[in-house]
Amino acid sequence: MRKIGPDAVLRVAGAVLTLAIGGWLLRDSLTFALAAADPGSGRVRGCYTTVENWLGVKEPSAVRRLELFAGAGVAGVTLFWFVRRPAP
Repeated sequence: MRKIGPDAVLRVAGAVLTLAIGGWLLRDSLTFALAAADPGSGRVRGCYTTVENWLGVKEPSAVRRLELFAGAGVAGVTLFWFVRRPAP
């Protein structure tokens, strides 16, 4: 039986972590939930992502598109790197 070295474990753990981040970004960018307007804070009615909520934006912005492309890029590059890289 072949032993699994620490490099292989780190490689798989890194791939799983980056795939999870990419998947979360994709999910967040593709989720639409209508938020009510808040005149007190100046926030308009619209669909906000979690990242937009964290940033405190006042109206839906280009963050959704950036999340979509970043999530697809992170997931795609990770899968390509993991599949194409030779095993140690």
